[in-house]
Amino acid sequence: MKHLKIDVHTICAASIIVVATVLRLILISQNWPGSNSDESTMGLMALHIIARGEHPIFFYGQGYMGAFEAYLAAGFFQLFGPSLFSLRFGLVVLFALFLVCMFFLTSLLYSKNLALITLSLLALGSLIVILRELRAIGGYSEMLLCDALLFLLATWLALTCGTTLTRGKKWLRLLVYGLWGLLAGFGIWTDPLTLTCIVPAGLLLLIFCWREWRSWYPLSLVTGFLTGIVPMIVYNLSVPSDQSTWDSLKKVFLASSAGQTVPHVSLSHHILATVLIGIPTATGASPLCPTLNTSSLSLSSLFVPAQFQCLWLQGAWGAGYILLLLLAAFLSLKFLWDLRDRIHPPQSMEANELPAGEIDGMRQQIIRHTARLMLLCSVMLTTLLFTLSTTSALDPYGSSRYLMGLLVATPAIISPLWEYGHGMSFHPSFNLLKENLQANLLTAFKSLLLLLLGIVLLLGTIDTLNHIPPTQVANQQQSALITNLEHAGATHIYSDYWTCDLLVFLSNEKIICGVIGYDLRQGVNRYEPYYALVSNDPHSSYVLVAGSPMEKNFEQKMATTNIHYQRFAFDGYVVYQPVST
Repeated sequence: MKHLKIDVHTICAASIIVVATVLRLILISQNWPGSNSDESTMGLMALHIIARGEHPIFFYGQGYMGAFEAYLAAGFFQLFGPSLFSLRFGLVVLFALFLVCMFFLTSLLYSKNLALITLSLLALGSLIVILRELRAIGGYSEMLLCDALLFLLATWLALTCGTTLTRGKKWLRLLVYGLWGLLAGFGIWTDPLTLTCIVPAGLLLLIFCWREWRSWYPLSLVTGFLTGIVPMIVYNLSVPSDQSTWDSLKKVFLASSAGQTVPHVSLSHHILATVLIGIPTATGASPLCPTLNTSSLSLSSLFVPAQFQCLWLQGAWGAGYILLLLLAAFLSLKFLWDLRDRIHPPQSMEANELPAGEIDGMRQQIIRHTARLMLLCSVMLTTLLFTLSTTSALDPYGSSRYLMGLLVATPAIISPLWEYGHGMSFHPSFNLLKENLQANLLTAFKSLLLLLLGIVLLLGTIDTLNHIPPTQVANQQQSALITNLEHAGATHIYSDYWTCDLLVFLSNEKIICGVIGYDLRQGVNRYEPYYALVSNDPHSSYVLVAGSPMEKNFEQKMATTNIHYQRFAFDGYVVYQPVST
């Protein structure tokens, strides 16, 4: 034990991670956030894995987004029993591991002080950010962990390339290459957006580890990659081309959430949606304009009195994020350019051979700054894809979940507010007496911005805690609805998409639901056998949101049919149960 050294940074990091983890465990123990049908579908997949021996590859009803969360939940269902808490417990574990990786990654690329600041910010978050970290809708929690690990492993491999290795370290290096490939393949299967990190992290390996491509390392990497992506390969070999992963992703990128092609949207609309709504929502600024009509978003909308203040505040956050991104990239590029003159001095200057230790130190600095640039490139790729996608312009609030990977680049984005200068170890100076006035003002301004960022995220976390009571009320209403349906014998029902799978999961499949659209015809059913069961039962009931267009359509339908229904009103829903004659 006397050789075990734990510094103060590690203790602080562990404390932050524990607090962040406990906070999220408290939230899910209170069944916050409220669930929905997408999350319930994941829970049903886990139930089917346990009870029916099913082995889903992707989220039910689509050709992308791997089913890892369902398998993870199935394991916790076996331990704790099926519940919303068990479904989300695995996500908390993944988030804790993500924070661990972010501490090591930030320490490796920057400093341990910045690593602690990064952990503190990631431990907090707006209501929407924390919600997306805890709701099991597939892909996003795994993506965060994969992205952080891909950059961490790639940076370590680059920094240690060319060093003298013992036999044991060579085997370790071979294992790390295989793990990097496994994560890359697994990430693509789980969430194809991981590609925006795989490409720059892979480029980092290619630039600094190209000499190792004649060894066994590439084979280990490729073997790991094929192992991780094999479920996707199996799926695409067994389905028609119009159901392939590529075809599914193309539809998501080019079409609306309903899967229908939409009219052309101007580039300015895309950019405004990204800067004013997408980036702020994804990175922790709670939406200030939740009722904004995004279809009419334009430069002129910035000056509409009703939304002037909130749009400018959100816009300042989005524009500030992009400014910090560009500044961080500029600082690393400038450092690399300045270092170039030291390694390759002009011919007019006498070229003195540098000591081996100094050359090695410069090489380490080059790798770290290049890794920083690659991390920033992943942000640029993610943001570019989001900006060009049709869904981001139509629903920037909802589709901002596709920008969740930006959280991995948190240390790179905030680094200009923490570090200053061109050396590898930049530490903030609080001794204002030793600095000139200009430097003091700049340091104070940057510290104020960083503090403001932390305050915004802290307020978002407090707001999240305040949403627990109303969520519990909604949960009680759902439980009461299920109880009333069971007492009425309405165990086979028709309902809308956002009601069906939610009721099926929360009732542990005691209620089976078939999805119908507003026209009362078959809708999007994630699990087709449910609709078959309901449609084959002549006594199936209709459970419709009270006052909804669907209810009005049903009342019109009743006027033209000979079937008689008994009407009940339960917890915001109306139930139409056929009467036996």
